[in-house]
Amino acid sequence: MPPTPLRDLFQNNLQDDQELPAKQKQVLQAALDLFAAQGFDNTTTKQIATLANVSEGTVYKRFKTKEQLLTAVLKPIITDVTPQMASEFKRVITDRPFESISDLIITIGKDRLQFVWDNQKELRILLGEILKQTQPVKEFTQLITTTIVPAVYHQFDQLKERNKLINWDNERIFQYIISVLLGYGARIVIFSSPIELEQTLTETAEFFERGLVPNK
Repeated sequence: MPPTPLRDLFQNNLQDDQELPAKQKQVLQAALDLFAAQGFDNTTTKQIATLANVSEGTVYKRFKTKEQLLTAVLKPIITDVTPQMASEFKRVITDRPFESISDLIITIGKDRLQFVWDNQKELRILLGEILKQTQPVKEFTQLITTTIVPAVYHQFDQLKERNKLINWDNERIFQYIISVLLGYGARIVIFSSPIELEQTLTETAEFFERGLVPNK
């Protein structure tokens, strides 16, 4: 099953918010779409109001500045949507045992890089603003550390037990793999540069297979 688009997760989260008026939900959804499509600086409140099918006064009724509106968009993504993305990804990692480190790398790479490609516009504005603030970065790091990393380490341990993975420290192995995959993800988000997913991940997996599998 392909990863759920970030926009859909955001929209579902808005619909579940019983306290937020319907028009304000439309404003936040329109703001995310426009910030992602043309950037924060190039988006006006008038454009947001038009896309949301509300008056500009409705936007200002709750959000006095465009910065407040951006904060209102980012907050549920950080507090609610990101944990949902992490849980969805964790299921990919824990769904089955992996036959080899190549199998694990290709599975992780396909899922996450496809997600990055499909959501690159939203991720570009999200990362651009989050990296300016210390607290969201800490929260994201804590989420990954407590949710994703233990699941990956468990798969490493299972591969080691079957002599399919070199007996190095899990953190060291994880850092090697994640640095390469993050490089591909950054290339997509920063430069909108497409990659041949199948070929790239096959070559990446082969590279790590040669370095991380014990000699027989």
